[in-house]
Amino acid sequence: MKISACVITKNEEKNIGKWLQEMSAIADEMIVVDTGSTDNTVNMAKRAGAKVYHFKWINDFAAAKNHAIEQATGDWILFLDADEYFSDETKHNVRNLLKEHHKNKKVGSIRCRLINIDIDNKNKIVDAMVQVRIFRNIPQIRYRGKVHENIFNSGAKTGMIFSDKIEILHTGYSSSILRSKKDRNMKI
Repeated sequence: MKISACVITKNEEKNIGKWLQEMSAIADEMIVVDTGSTDNTVNMAKRAGAKVYHFKWINDFAAAKNHAIEQATGDWILFLDADEYFSDETKHNVRNLLKEHHKNKKVGSIRCRLINIDIDNKNKIVDAMVQVRIFRNIPQIRYRGKVHENIFNSGAKTGMIFSDKIEILHTGYSSSILRSKKDRNMKI
């Protein structure tokens, strides 16, 4: 069983170091698709051993993420954003969870708890939801939606399960970031 960790980036040098460190301990390969960084993101990814690809930004998050999936060679995809990471309490469960479900071809994706935290306010929990960030690398499972993209299964005979063994923390809606992110999304 091989695991591919994928991410799309643009000027993520503040976040990508943690992502690379965590994913290198879990995944067998790291795929970074950069959409036009002008900072040190690409160099950091290359130094960490990630396979780096470039994708011209076309105002479509799903298109960029699907390009990353097309580069992946693993059986399973971990697709966390650069500002997302597994909680310390659950990151050691990821590989074992996938081993547990790998032979059961009816399991196509795994939903897990995603917690938005405000790093500008002592990691205060903003909200929580359930999201798919782990799925099989099969052609029928891809992203759709230009903004707030989500996983879509176009007919594979696989289903979705929930696991409380995995928890993801997301810092992208922290106070200092929120306004610029809203402005960007409105333009798209």
